Amino acid sequence: MNNYTEIKDSQEPALVLLQKLGWKYISPEQTVLERGEILSNVVLENILEQQLHKINSYEYKGSVYKFSQGNVHDAIYTLKNLPDEGLVKTSEKIFDLINLGKSFEENVHGDKKSFSIQYIDWENFENNVFHVTDEFVVQGLTETRRPDLVLFINGIPFVVIENKRRDKKDSTKEAISQFIRNQKKEDGIPKLFQFSQLLIAAQPNEVMYGTTNTPAKFWGLWKEQTDIENQVQAILKSTANGQKSEDRLPTEQDRMLYCLCRPERVLELTYKFLVFDGKVKKVARYQQYFAVENAIKRVSEFDEEEKRKGGVIWHTQGSGKSLTMVMLAKSIILDSKIKNARIIVVTDRVELDKQIFETFQKCGKQPIRANSGNQK
Repeated sequence: MNNYTEIKDSQEPALVLLQKLGWKYISPEQTVLERGEILSNVVLENILEQQLHKINSYEYKGSVYKFSQGNVHDAIYTLKNLPDEGLVKTSEKIFDLINLGKSFEENVHGDKKSFSIQYIDWENFENNVFHVTDEFVVQGLTETRRPDLVLFINGIPFVVIENKRRDKKDSTKEAISQFIRNQKKEDGIPKLFQFSQLLIAAQPNEVMYGTTNTPAKFWGLWKEQTDIENQVQAILKSTANGQKSEDRLPTEQDRMLYCLCRPERVLELTYKFLVFDGKVKKVARYQQYFAVENAIKRVSEFDEEEKRKGGVIWHTQGSGKSLTMVMLAKSIILDSKIKNARIIVVTDRVELDKQIFETFQKCGKQPIRANSGNQK
């Protein structure tokens, strides 16, 4: 018997670990029912509807109200039926909706006011629900595809994983090629990848990650800043969510799924570390992620005189320093503990100043470019 099948070698161990990390298993058959038995639909509507009622309310004249059933249905319809403007452009529209929410008009005692419905509770992690399924059937224009594992937050697909066996040469490259093929409109399932934020090509000895429309050469490896061996070993031995204890050494796949797919890490990467740089969707490299995390920690610390310390992030040429600045600015603005943030970028070259300004613009920010050192 050959134990080196994709399912035995990679997919099943990943599925067990993900459940131990907090993703609740939902069967492929149940996912079909949750989306109204429409296989081209990739959103688990019933779960999303329950969550929209749970995490959303609005306050008016001192009282708290829940959104009407009609507005909840409209919020789901809006998310599902955005016009197809191509893979990345549509992905950006979905990303904006998921991050910013959408306003709907409610009639309260005869007064009509607009309030925002959020699809994800970004501030209260525990208010969201996290599901994982295997062999998720999706119908494209001409073909039906079955990604190995899909992770959902509030019924919305966030992560897609393709598993390969360890004894096959260049298996992660094969998984990446499979991702790229499946994103094509003609014979793929682009709808799923308009929604997904993180794509993972996994085999027990190697894991690479990217996002929607990432070219093969830009898929990357992740390295954690600290030693995580003991944490991963403890998770393997645990019986969390009804899983059996595993008395084995962690594989690279175990370590990387722990790093990239813990529910809180998926939310954080999506909320703070995904940007649309013009027509390109980009997710942070691990160096950028930890540079920003360390900078945020430093910005949040004060000495006994209520002053912050400075700091330096050292970059090499071509390391993505402009995008790191964008991600840091985004993280500062989104951090509720940092009030009235003002961000000033100072450069020593006109060309670099122009490049950083344009990068911020392409990523949807609205910087003001000074013409001189005296401009206020």
